[in-house]
Parts: sequence; structure tokens; C-alpha cells
Amino acid sequence: MTKLKIQTGKVCKLYPKGRERKIRVSGFAGTKKAAVCISPDACPPDSEFPKYDQVIKVRKKTPGKPIGSSCEVYERFKNLRYAAGERFYAIGVDNRNRPIVTHKAAQGGTAEVEVDLRILFAPLIAAGAARFFVIHNHPSGNPLQSPEDVGFTRRLENAGALLGMALLDHVIIGDEGYISLRDAGYIQ
Repeated sequence: MTKLKIQTGKVCKLYPKGRERKIRVSGFAGTKKAAVCISPDACPPDSEFPKYDQVIKVRKKTPGKPIGSSCEVYERFKNLRYAAGERFYAIGVDNRNRPIVTHKAAQGGTAEVEVDLRILFAPLIAAGAARFFVIHNHPSGNPLQSPEDVGFTRRLENAGALLGMALLDHVIIGDEGYISLRDAGYIQ
């Protein structure tokens, strides 16, 4: 059985559909839909059960066409420029940069989005991603990076390195196009 580390560091087993608490995962085994549920009875009594009820979409299927540049990432997500609030996405890729998982990690207001690294990395780890891209929009229309964007990108790069996943790029989308933090020299 697959195992999941929860916030306290305890380990719980993942059970098939039909248990109490659920994290729904769609797309396993080709195009079939499946659900993976966490059962509280599988956790040790002193452990804390995860408190979020988030739907995690994981597409575990034949990898798509490799992503070769920030322009290709922008083409996949250019409709984010029309979103009313900030949205933050991650694309997990294999060793040949073929996408294996796309995940909306957070949704925010008109001026900011708060991203929990645990929620961002969970689907990437579950799908076995070797590398990842992150994408978010600026509802103001100006894709220029803020100091907070640069700082968060550095945190993502460090967290990914600890997990053995390289951050390939952070693309910021606005009305006037996009900015790639790799192209701008903020990612090594």
C-alpha cells in the first residue's frame, strides 16, 4: 500500500474508496478515475489528521510532449491572464520534461496568493515528478516579478532540492505577456 506522511511526521496508509476522509485523485491507470482516501483508524492515536479537504488532481498517464521553454509553459496557461484573482499552478515533469501532473496549488485575491508548500508538493511527489514548473498570474496585468515572487521562488528551489526535484522555471503571466524567472536569472 502507498503511504502518506502527515503534518506531525506520522505515517498513515492510503485506503481505497469508501473510507471516512478523502483526498480524491483522478486519472490513475490511463483515463480511469479513482479515489484515494485516508482513514483516521490507520493513523496512530496521538497523530493529527490532515485538516484540509482539498481535491488533488493527478494525471498519471502517458507523459505528454516535452516542455522545452518558458514560452511553451505560457502557451499552456495564457488564459490565466483573464482570471480575476491570483492562481498558482505546478506542472510536474519526468526526466525528459514530459508533463505527468498539473496541479492548482492555490487561489488568492486580487493582490496576492498564499501557497502552502505541502499542498504544492503533495501531487508532484504522488505522481513521481523529477522536476517541476510553477506558474501564477498577476491580475493587475503587469507580469513583472515582485520581491515576494523572487523570494518565494528561492524557497521553492531550496525545497525542491531537498526533495530531489529541480525547479525548472517560475512563469508569471499578465495581460502584457509573461516573465520567466529562469530567463531573468533568478533560478540557477
